[in-house]
Amino acid sequence: MTDAGSIPALALLDAMFANEAVGLVVWDRELRFRRVNERLAAMNGVPLHAHVGRRPSEVLPELGERLEALLGRVLATGEGLHDVELSGETPAAVGVRRHWLAQYFPVRNGGGEIAGVGGLVVEITAERHAKDRADSAMERTAFMDAELQALYAALPVGVAFMSPDLRYQRVNDTLARLNGLPVSAHVGASLEDVVGQYAPMLRAQLERVVSTREPLEMELDVALPHDSGDRRALEATFFPVADRDERLLGIGSVVRDVTARRRLELEQSELLREALFARAAAEAAGVRTDDAREEAERTGAAAERGRARIALLAGAGRRMAESMEWGPTLQAVVRSVVPEIADWASLTVVERSGRLRVHAIAHSDPERERLAWELAERYPEAPDAPSGAGHVIRTGELEVMTDISVDTLRAAARDSDHLRLMENLNPAHVVIAPLTGPQSVLGALTFVLGDSGRRFEDEDLQLIRSLATRATLHIENARLYTERSAIAETLQASLQPRALPEIPGVDLAAHYQPAGDQNTVGGDFYDVFRAGEERWTAVVGDVSGKGAPAAALTALARYTLRVSARTHDDPADNLEVLNSIFHDDTDAGDFCTVLFACVRPGPAGLDVRLANGGHLPPLLLRPDRSITSIDGGRGPIVGAFPDAHYGQAQLTLQPGELLLLYTDGVTEVSTTDLALGERELRSTLAGLVDASAADVVDAVARRAVELQDRAPRDDIALLAIRSRPATVAA
Repeated sequence: MTDAGSIPALALLDAMFANEAVGLVVWDRELRFRRVNERLAAMNGVPLHAHVGRRPSEVLPELGERLEALLGRVLATGEGLHDVELSGETPAAVGVRRHWLAQYFPVRNGGGEIAGVGGLVVEITAERHAKDRADSAMERTAFMDAELQALYAALPVGVAFMSPDLRYQRVNDTLARLNGLPVSAHVGASLEDVVGQYAPMLRAQLERVVSTREPLEMELDVALPHDSGDRRALEATFFPVADRDERLLGIGSVVRDVTARRRLELEQSELLREALFARAAAEAAGVRTDDAREEAERTGAAAERGRARIALLAGAGRRMAESMEWGPTLQAVVRSVVPEIADWASLTVVERSGRLRVHAIAHSDPERERLAWELAERYPEAPDAPSGAGHVIRTGELEVMTDISVDTLRAAARDSDHLRLMENLNPAHVVIAPLTGPQSVLGALTFVLGDSGRRFEDEDLQLIRSLATRATLHIENARLYTERSAIAETLQASLQPRALPEIPGVDLAAHYQPAGDQNTVGGDFYDVFRAGEERWTAVVGDVSGKGAPAAALTALARYTLRVSARTHDDPADNLEVLNSIFHDDTDAGDFCTVLFACVRPGPAGLDVRLANGGHLPPLLLRPDRSITSIDGGRGPIVGAFPDAHYGQAQLTLQPGELLLLYTDGVTEVSTTDLALGERELRSTLAGLVDASAADVVDAVARRAVELQDRAPRDDIALLAIRSRPATVAA
């Protein structure tokens, strides 16, 4: 065995410089390079011999000045500098910002004097980029979570989540108001702390949900914990919440205040009871005299009117519930009362600005309806008016105006046109009902009688109040649905490219169609972007889940690949970067399938390199109508394994050939014939040899939707890449 002390120092130094995996360097006191190893020369992009005898500012123009200042500190103080982070460009990668971690220390001669400075340098560019991407993804996730939190807070029903030991973990404002405690006072509190005397009964029921893992629905008639004089009718649903491994996380609850609906049902029951009692009384009298006969007719008519009112309420409720969208719901409200209750009606809503705006009008005569719209648009009501919709909205009280004379109209008219419109609409009797929501008055519903010669009776006013209560519920639901739809549409749009780029010699088109209603954010995505000089990236993928979690994963996948593709030319390398991010920075059950394509225009067509992370293989359509599945470059699902590796397939798209990338929403169209979607896709594609890329994706998507009775069960994403004949060299 050789003693280390017998090894010449110079030989030992040579061996370290030749074999060390980090950058090594020595400068003299004039800060000129004396020795550099291959590793550092590669980092700098400058040959070994070009370093020797030159200062850092001569070798590395961007970093040299700061580097010389650091080395000067070491010479001046005789103390080393540790964990110094440097960032910038070197000739090794012009235009690319890189990052290094360095240690600098004094080099002393035999007499202990400082003869120069030594350095160890490690490149940390990949780690810094991964951290930046992760931070960016977390910021985007936090933004989307904030949007969802705002939506959660706006729900008109009470919502809570309790731990398995039945302590509150989260509640929204609606439930907190019902309980009479602030949201913060609920967190960590027990049932006894919050609901008092009702706790034993609730605890017994909720412990059953915990033990059986079965949901429970309850109807409650209770006094509010903070106000014993305020009794409410509540409908509550309690359900277990478990993770993917079926471990119980807690109990979710939804509590609806149905007091207004119960009162309405009691009113209807009372009307029916009175009608039946009147009919029984008439029958018992035997109808023996004219007076008895007249009384029977009166009570029979009252009973009939009662039944008619019940039928009218039921019919109006059905019409209001036909749509969840804002505009159709408001129009259904006014249509449901004309002509049965009023000759014409209008619905006024308080805008966010505080201005009053008429959103819906119904009249039995279309021409008169046009006049009513002209009146509303030219002469809007003021919020501070002493009477009318503004007064009703401010006070929340029903307003009744009867026997309105021409003199009254003249006094209210702002000009001659205003008077003309009011006279033509003939408002002889008017009732305005407030639309009172859980937190404020949303607007007012106006009923007008005139042309028919009818008057509003007391029973009509009772009916109008009931209609206004129902209308408020449907309007509030439509508002919430519309807000959720807008959030979902905005979020979905942010996850798609604004526009496809222009690629020389390429006919490019995409199609995206989410499944379900417009409140749902889909999990499929596509992207096409320029990744470098004469190099473009095309991506189609499908993340796990739906809604906001899927949106967060889609954003993570898209933006990770956009950053990675600019520094990694190889498709397989890009999928390995994405796999690492998914495996390290998402939940265990989160994954995605991705087809990554690198496209370069070439003299013979389009050069395409593919890597496939568990996705459906693309289809190649040739001018002779033959279709080939490109099965090369396959690898595992992204995020499933920590050290996954991916292959690569290469092909050249000849002029006229088309490559179709797609998601499983195109092929999974039948639950009985699993091969139907694949057969129909190939059949449709074969008939599109001469079609443009845009026509191809439209036709394929249309056929997939037709096979599912125009109600697709899964999202559809398509990307068509066709090589134009113009790419052939002359």
